[in-house]
Amino acid sequence: MIPSLRRAIRDINDNRFLNSVAVLTVALSVLITCAFSLIWTNVTHWIQTSETSIRMLVYLKDDASALQRQDIQHRIQEMEGILDVKFIPRAQALESLRSQLRQQASLLEGLEENPLPDSLEVDLKAGQVNQIASIAGQIGALTAVDSVEYGQQWMGRFAGLLNLFRFAGVILGSLFFIASGLIIANTARLALYSRREEVEIMRLIGATDRFITAPFYIQSLIQGACGCGMGLSVIYAAYLYMSARLTSELASGFWQIRFISIESIAVIIGCSIGIGWIGCFLSMKQFFRN
Repeated sequence: MIPSLRRAIRDINDNRFLNSVAVLTVALSVLITCAFSLIWTNVTHWIQTSETSIRMLVYLKDDASALQRQDIQHRIQEMEGILDVKFIPRAQALESLRSQLRQQASLLEGLEENPLPDSLEVDLKAGQVNQIASIAGQIGALTAVDSVEYGQQWMGRFAGLLNLFRFAGVILGSLFFIASGLIIANTARLALYSRREEVEIMRLIGATDRFITAPFYIQSLIQGACGCGMGLSVIYAAYLYMSARLTSELASGFWQIRFISIESIAVIIGCSIGIGWIGCFLSMKQFFRN
């Protein structure tokens, strides 16, 4: 193991430019992937911990009786994820609308009757954003419920934007990881061809393919590990900088910036080292086939 490591370090020193390019490409791949993961982690955490914006309005049918309204209110309160249910009579809803219109309140003076229905204001517990559509479906299926409103269009667009953002991060990260593998493979291939005579002599004196290729695999693993360490260091430094820029007020609660999870870091490290090994494997396979 020690002789192979020494030969790997010697090859890295002899081909500094190619190895630097390989390391920088892996670092850029890790940096892009971590940046998208960091933003995704914090946006998701902000959504899940927001307590004031998760609210829906349940509009009751005009012919709903007081008994039916109480029954619906009780059933909604018993549902999982519901924090509070408040009944808003149509008269109160009209007064609230007048106060919101303020100077335009005169538009409502010509109304012969109140057009607004009785409704229930439903507050959801924190972290129920992903379940809001399911909860709305359960409520909408109840008798005497006319419709449920929770900003479906806005939430659909926002969810679509987040999914597009995550998809773009996966695609860009994958492309750069593939490019890293190809560069590492070419680096190993060029190193092999530069030592072609030495390799042939080693095979003539009985050296096994495993002994010959071991330094190149070690070299590729070092490239992947160094690139990963460099990318993670840059993104962590950016994370510390952004955290330090926030005031103590904004840094509390759900405004606190969170770093990517240990599981995500482990996956990124595994991909970085794995792409180095795969690149070297493909290069070795093609070389000894020829």
